[in-house]
Amino acid sequence: MPGQNQILGVAMWAGPSSGRGLVWIGVAAATTTLGLATPAVAQSGASRSTQVDHGVVFTVVTPDDICGPNLAEITYEVRTQVLHATEKGDRFNVQFTQTGTYHVDFVDPAVPDQDAQYTEAIHHVFTPGETEVFAFAYHDFPDGIRIRQQTHVTVVDGNLVVERVIDKVTGCP
Repeated sequence: MPGQNQILGVAMWAGPSSGRGLVWIGVAAATTTLGLATPAVAQSGASRSTQVDHGVVFTVVTPDDICGPNLAEITYEVRTQVLHATEKGDRFNVQFTQTGTYHVDFVDPAVPDQDAQYTEAIHHVFTPGETEVFAFAYHDFPDGIRIRQQTHVTVVDGNLVVERVIDKVTGCP
């Protein structure tokens, strides 16, 4: 459980060799610096922090894409990303949501470039009783190809109770 002077870090790769989605999601919340938004929050004993970003642009190079070995440069343009963290006693909750578009520029001129939009959400919760729940969902909507990735993990007292992973790709040539 997070506590004073601890840092929670969550990092996730958006699919094996996919080159799609947000390549690394870093959700790091220093619990001592979350800050209290209002007097009502201070009275409830909860610490809350929200960060909203728009228009983030970055580029990655990947040796393959979701359909196979196709060297490509992928430029992402994040429309909106929201990171919200709440801590109260022995409970900690982090939510991350992101929407945007990307352009895939394949090095091989025989492979047509591709444009798409995507949505992504992460929810990570630590609850009383040493229970941890992690959920991840990613969907993108390129021309012809559909990518759907979902993960759900529940751990109770250090024991894996639920692990469900869906990694579905349709429309590859």
